[in-house]
Amino acid sequence: MVSLGVIGGTGKWGRTIQETIGRMSDVEVAWAVGRHQAWTERHADGVIISSPPALHVEQAVYYLERGVPIWVEKPLSTTYEDAQRLYRLSRELPKVPVLVDHTHLFSSAYEELRRQAKDPRRRGFVSVASFGCGNGPFREDVSGTLDYAPHDLAFMIDLLGLPESGRAVSLPTVTGQGSLARVTLDYPNDVTATCVVGNGAATKERWLRVMTRSGDLLQLDTLAAAPLTLNGRSLPVLEKGRPLDRAVGAFRDAILRKPSFGLGLDIAMGVAHILHGIRWIA
Repeated sequence: MVSLGVIGGTGKWGRTIQETIGRMSDVEVAWAVGRHQAWTERHADGVIISSPPALHVEQAVYYLERGVPIWVEKPLSTTYEDAQRLYRLSRELPKVPVLVDHTHLFSSAYEELRRQAKDPRRRGFVSVASFGCGNGPFREDVSGTLDYAPHDLAFMIDLLGLPESGRAVSLPTVTGQGSLARVTLDYPNDVTATCVVGNGAATKERWLRVMTRSGDLLQLDTLAAAPLTLNGRSLPVLEKGRPLDRAVGAFRDAILRKPSFGLGLDIAMGVAHILHGIRWIA
C-alpha cells in the first residue's frame, strides 16, 4: 500500500484528489492538511501539493530535499525563478520522482489525438489551436491566465516542443471579472499554435484542434459526447481510465520505481519558460 500526504487537502481540488485515491485499492491518504495547517514533519511515501501556487516551490523543495516523491499541481510556481530553482534541485536528485499534474495529458482521448497527429501519413503539423476557458474561479493568489494557460501550453509542448517565440494579447472578459488572453506561439516551418485561456468567459469550454499537412483536422472536445473527431467524424477511443485516476496511478508507479507515464516536470518547466519569455502586445 502506497501512502500519500495531501497539502491543500481541504480545498475543492484537494478533496477531489482524495476521493480519487479513495477509489484505489493500493493507495491511501496518510494525512491531509489545509492551507493554514502545519505541513512539515509529516511522513508518507509521497506528498501531493495542492496548495496555492505561491507556496508550491517552498513545500516541494522541503520534501524533495528529504527524498520524498512529490506531486505538484499546476502552475508549477508563480515566478520563473522559483520554477528554475525546483527544476535544478530535481535534476540534482534524479531518483526522487516529481510529477506535475497536467491532468488533460492523461486523457485517453488526448493520447489517441496525439497518436493520430504524429502518424507519418499526416506529414506533420500545419497548426494547433486550443480554447481553455471558464467563468471563474476567481482567485486572489493567481490570475485566470496563469491558472488556465498551463493546460493548453502543455498540449502545445507535448505535440510540438518549445516554440521559437511567443506573443500574447489580453481579451475583453464577458462580465469584467477575471482575465482572458490569446497566446500565439511560432514554430519552425511556419507552424503556429494559438490558445485562448482564462477565467473570464461566459461558460466552461475546452477544445484542441490540430490541422495536419495531409489536410486532416483532428479535434478533441473534453465536454462533448464524442470527444475525438477526425474531419468531423467520431474516432473510437480506447478508454484507459479517468485522467486523474491515471495521474495518481502514474505517481504511485513512480514511487514504486515502476515504469510510468511521463511525469511532466520538463513540460512544466517549458510552460514556465514560455510564460516568462512571452511578449505582451497592447
